[in-house]
Amino acid sequence: MDLVNRYAAALSLHPLAFEAVGEVAGEIIEQFDGERPDLVVCFASPHHVGTFEDVTGGLRKLLEPEVLVGCTAVGVAGGAVEVENGPGLSVFAARFGAGRVTGVALDAIQSADGVSISGWPDELPTNGTLLMLA
Repeated sequence: MDLVNRYAAALSLHPLAFEAVGEVAGEIIEQFDGERPDLVVCFASPHHVGTFEDVTGGLRKLLEPEVLVGCTAVGVAGGAVEVENGPGLSVFAARFGAGRVTGVALDAIQSADGVSISGWPDELPTNGTLLMLA
């Protein structure tokens, strides 16, 4: 049983979404020696907003993570590079050894009484970490 957590990251500055996805996915696969990540987190610049569904679909197909989360942002970063005025796709991936990862999609619902959050699973782990992108 592998008890070591492993991490990888990649950044593409390619303006075409399918090229950017191929570039970052190839780097992640190489860094993980062909093993699939448990978690993939992606951040895309505004240049990829119109193709974000294709970006996440491509990452999911190529990397086959247990959980993929992502969002678009005004600026993205990877390594020592920060991208604010150009196309950028930044991807972080993790393999958790003996750990596990579960995805949860929450919804904020506005009502007369305020805001409520729905979508919590029936059972929550007693310990762990929650990574949330709003």
